[in-house]
Amino acid sequence: MTERVGLKEESQILLPGIAARMNNTPFPETCNFIEVHKIIIAEETRILLLDLLQVCLQSDKYQFLPKLSEVCNMISKAATDANPEMKQKAAKFAGELCRELKDKVGHYMRNTVSSLVNNLHH
Repeated sequence: MTERVGLKEESQILLPGIAARMNNTPFPETCNFIEVHKIIIAEETRILLLDLLQVCLQSDKYQFLPKLSEVCNMISKAATDANPEMKQKAAKFAGELCRELKDKVGHYMRNTVSSLVNNLHH
């Protein structure tokens, strides 16, 4: 449904909410090793949130303009996650965001580029 209708007013609540949830470091789901099932669910939730942002980007890229700073900061932190799938999703989303908003996003991606380059050292 989001792909067809898009999000206009809702995106200005949704995008910062997702960014705030994913900007927490250290990531809360890696702190508690006893409750493994909760960690897996939390990691999967973070991956699904990136998928949701992907759908939002495909439906209307301009909804990201007012929140670029927050979203790019979130991507830079997501790229530091220990989960390899999160690193891949963050890198893919960063690339697509840059491709879609190439004239607007450049100076916001500094920390993201640093995080992605640090991943190359592994």
